[in-house]
Amino acid sequence: MKKNGMILVLGMALVFAGLSFGASSAQAAVKVLKVTSAINSRIRSIMGYGIGGSVRYKRRGSSTIWVLNRVGKTKNITALFVVSGGRVTRAKVLRYRESIGGEVQRASYLSALAGSCRGPHISGATLSVNSMRRMCRLARYLHSQAK
Repeated sequence: MKKNGMILVLGMALVFAGLSFGASSAQAAVKVLKVTSAINSRIRSIMGYGIGGSVRYKRRGSSTIWVLNRVGKTKNITALFVVSGGRVTRAKVLRYRESIGGEVQRASYLSALAGSCRGPHISGATLSVNSMRRMCRLARYLHSQAK
């Protein structure tokens, strides 16, 4: 689904679900979160724009997987976030399309980003870092709204 420049891709989540759900990722249920005006208002405050419609995600137990896109400097960054207990427990960049700022793909950055959604500043990658932080906060918020 593409809304206002953000694509929420479930297909990639299905492929990469094994990152956190292991071999039993097939047991993770595909769910849909309807984006109400209240939810969209909060999304707008996090991302800078709203999305409308609905968002697909995977759930297994109390954990959810979200695959989100956001423009870094000029091109989309596609990232997967696993949220459990209100915290992002895992983050992974699935596709990085920019020519600079690729440091946000490093395991050290992603492990620092998980949890707090703050992650360290990376000189020369400010826009990519900001995009990853926003997507991380969005995944955490969407998890809180998912049933």
